[in-house]
Amino acid sequence: MVAISPSSRVFKLGIWLCVISGIMYASFILEAIFGFPLDPRLSYLSEYFALDSPYRLIFATSDLLTATLALAGLICLADFKRSWSRTQTFVATCYSVFAIATFFDVIFPLKCAESLDFCEKTGLTAHLVASSIVSGSLLLIAAIATVLAITKRIAPRYRLVLIAISIIYICLTLLIAVLDFTVVPIGYLQRFQVFFACLILATAGIILRPYEYHRSRVSLSS
Repeated sequence: MVAISPSSRVFKLGIWLCVISGIMYASFILEAIFGFPLDPRLSYLSEYFALDSPYRLIFATSDLLTATLALAGLICLADFKRSWSRTQTFVATCYSVFAIATFFDVIFPLKCAESLDFCEKTGLTAHLVASSIVSGSLLLIAAIATVLAITKRIAPRYRLVLIAISIIYICLTLLIAVLDFTVVPIGYLQRFQVFFACLILATAGIILRPYEYHRSRVSLSS
């Protein structure tokens, strides 16, 4: 079988665009820079780009850049889409869904920061649906990445790290989903979840690296 080497400049650019996308998604860094205007124990990060938030422009821009860079990175990584397995193609679709849902997450924000006493809590909204799709798409990616790593379809040096990132993200997401029906504050948990979401975005180039390339390298070295 002909060795497939994803070493084109376009593919490498895609890797870095996804890494930068992951960095841009780390809105908890912006929160720290501004001195935690909202209580991180009680609030969601999305409250910072609520309609009445003085920080809306900055935090909304951060998320919009995340989505734009993720899509641009995927387009570059798709330079080797003919070498992707069906599973990797599905993962790429999940990344695309994440990016599109992130756009809608910003377009349909909360009316106000719901962790504050004066803000009335809302029920099912477009923002909640978009946020759920964002988390759900990353949850699927994490689950598939775990399976790919366990079945040795990820480069050996990345497998354990990717499994750890994915499993922690899955556990945090499920825990938040359960606690959301209780009165337990989940602000800190959500920030940990976003941290691992950033890592899932940043490792898109690892997950979408053609498997045949890894297998051909192993064959050549043995």
